[in-house]
Amino acid sequence: MFNDVNLTPIQSKILVALARSKNGSLNTDEILSETGIATSTWSAEQGKLVGMGLLNKHLVRIIEQNHISKRMNYGLTEKGKMVGANLLNISKILAGDTGEPNMIERSASQESKNFETESKSAGKQLEDFGGKVAECVEVALDSFGSNLVDLVKSSMELEHRVPWIDLSEKIETFELVLRDYFGLEASEKLKKLIAANIKSRFNLGTSRSDDLSHLILEARKRRFLDAELDKNHNNSSTPIGARTED
Repeated sequence: MFNDVNLTPIQSKILVALARSKNGSLNTDEILSETGIATSTWSAEQGKLVGMGLLNKHLVRIIEQNHISKRMNYGLTEKGKMVGANLLNISKILAGDTGEPNMIERSASQESKNFETESKSAGKQLEDFGGKVAECVEVALDSFGSNLVDLVKSSMELEHRVPWIDLSEKIETFELVLRDYFGLEASEKLKKLIAANIKSRFNLGTSRSDDLSHLILEARKRRFLDAELDKNHNNSSTPIGARTED
């Protein structure tokens, strides 16, 4: 389970400001300007962020006119960079900067490419039902940042002991991970993108539901029915050139 550690809105604002910085670090004046917080607030929060392992600080020397002065710069640790990047991604989701229709359109385009190359792929995983569902999830997560797939996958496999290929069997656990990382509103938007991908992947265009458990059940039924139809068709086919005797 997740440790009971939550970022405050002010801490999130600081991490986003550092994640957006061009050179990866800011000094105190720049942080205050970017976040709009008071000096006393910054003094209190920087210690907490350092304690969480998200922030580091280093002393730099700069030349100002005719003398050299010392100044403290602040940057994100590797852990802080990951958190900051995902805060930026969440901000984009909530602000709707990427636009849901465009993401669905992009997902459909990606699915089309996958269909074209699937016959050439030697990887058995894409032919497997679980692999196809996982692919639908990956396309949606990748729309909001390349590191989101690894982040969610690590949580599923390391914290919940669910292999990524078995995601379709543990969809409730997956939805819990989405809520824990992205909050209710953002996770619902992500689930809609995933639902659109599943509908496209398994030809469920007539379904009006965006519930992932329901769609996966529908996809299983569709896959079973398609397999039965193919089987019956093959069994009822008469080989070309076959003759019947009186």
